[in-house]
Amino acid sequence: MRRACWIVAVLATAVFTGWSGLPPAQAAEGAVTIASGATKIARWELYVSAPSSGRHCVGMRVDPLWAGPAPAGRRRCGRGRLGRGAVTLQTLAPPGMGSFAFGRAGRSVSQVLVRVGDNEPITVTTLPSPRGGRGRFWVAQAGPSCAPVSVQALGIGGQARGKPRTGRIGPASCG
Repeated sequence: MRRACWIVAVLATAVFTGWSGLPPAQAAEGAVTIASGATKIARWELYVSAPSSGRHCVGMRVDPLWAGPAPAGRRRCGRGRLGRGAVTLQTLAPPGMGSFAFGRAGRSVSQVLVRVGDNEPITVTTLPSPRGGRGRFWVAQAGPSCAPVSVQALGIGGQARGKPRTGRIGPASCG
């Protein structure tokens, strides 16, 4: 009886919210999901693809949970190798779906320190590549749009590695 109630509850949720229980659609052909999750308003997916030998593309796709803005995404391609202590920074802030910071990290980077605007910095753990190899990736929910963001690679024990990267969350008109 308990199992039947659970099944009915899941089906009712699916009918009323449009949730299918399937992960978001792959954002690029040949892409492999690194991480995915959901906020109160959107579902997100961080993915990697290799369109040609020696190149990696890291991208993020954000889909609204309910009817609303169209899905949004961003993809950036670069050379395959990244320095041991290096970190890259990309941002995505689709209107009405939150904002995110994401990127690649070198093989000796275990965490990334993310600071958005005047907020307290947060530390995120890097994720291994689903394609194998030594590449690592990271993603953080970034908070307010139109804010400066900076990231610093951290090694084992929290020691700073490489150069910090800076950017801005939001459209170019944020200034």
